[in-house]
Amino acid sequence: MPSSLKSSKIVLPEIDKLADLERRLASEEGEGTTVNLYLPRSNIDEDAVHSTAQDDVPVAGGETILVVEDDPDVRTLTVTLLSDLGYEILEAADAKSALAALDSSSSINLLFSDMVLPGGISGPEPAAEILQRRPGIAILHTSGYTENAALHQGRLDNGIELINKPFKKSDLTQMVRAASINRNCERSPPMV
Repeated sequence: MPSSLKSSKIVLPEIDKLADLERRLASEEGEGTTVNLYLPRSNIDEDAVHSTAQDDVPVAGGETILVVEDDPDVRTLTVTLLSDLGYEILEAADAKSALAALDSSSSINLLFSDMVLPGGISGPEPAAEILQRRPGIAILHTSGYTENAALHQGRLDNGIELINKPFKKSDLTQMVRAASINRNCERSPPMV
C-alpha cells in the first residue's frame, strides 16, 4: 500500500461552520476511521411536527393498488407505505405476475409499476395491456432513471403519471391520489 494512503489528515471546514456542532474523529491503522457528530438538541415540538405532517398526507378512499416492482426491498417499502395509509394492496414482481393479479381481482383501481421490469415486458407495455383489459384503471409509473427515459417524443402517454425514485412518502401518496383523481376526471362525462 502506498504510504500516502496509510495516513491522511481529515479537514472538515464545512462542519466547523455549523453552530454548536461537536465532532470527534478516531482513526486506528487497520481498523478504519470513526466520525461522531453531535448536533444541538431541537426546540421544536415533536407532536406538532407529526400532526402537521399527517394532516398533509392524503389517505386512502377504499382503493386497491396493484404494485409491480422487481426489487423486493423497494416493493416491500412501497407496499408498507401504501398499506399504512389504508390502501388495499396486491403485489407482483414482473409483468406476467401483474397480469395474473389483474385477472384474479376485479377491484384494482390503480397500477403502480416500475418502468423497467424483468421478463422482456417492460415500460409502457404492461400498462397498455392492463388498460386494454381494464380501461378505467389509473396508472402511476416509477423509475430510478431520469424522467426523460420514460418519455415518448418528450412526453408520457395520456393519463399516465411518473414519480422518480427515490421518492418520499408524501410525494408517493400525493401522486397516487393525483393519478386516481386524474383518471376519474377522464372517465367522467362532461358536464352540460
